[in-house]
Amino acid sequence: MRNQSSIIIAAFAIVFLFASLSCSDEGSSPTQQPPPPSEVSFSQHIQPIFQNTQYGCISCHGGSGGLSLTAGQSYSNLVNVRARTQCTDRMRVLPGSPSQSVLFLRLSGFTCGDRMPQGGNEITSQHLDLIRDWITQGAKNN
Repeated sequence: MRNQSSIIIAAFAIVFLFASLSCSDEGSSPTQQPPPPSEVSFSQHIQPIFQNTQYGCISCHGGSGGLSLTAGQSYSNLVNVRARTQCTDRMRVLPGSPSQSVLFLRLSGFTCGDRMPQGGNEITSQHLDLIRDWITQGAKNN
């Protein structure tokens, strides 16, 4: 009798497990993020991240010093430009390779010094994904 009860309980557990796995709550979350664009545009997707006041990128990199992230200057200061202070053997942005791009490494906190932005809010995963995808897609000036 005890073995039969154990088998019945196990069977119910398996049925419950499969039923819960097959249920989908897709589309039920009101905070669900839209999928990233198929082609990431520097001017439409990346530059606005730098200008987002929640991060404060422009307050530190707004024209003075070696890295300006202001509109009209940021692309030429990032892509295929060697880093100057940390990880100087790497490019700030190496098209096609986020893992070798200092911008991605610093924003993600993986390496090359302190996580950026310093003094601002940590970049959201959605914005970090856009930057990674832009670099992976060849870091186009579009």
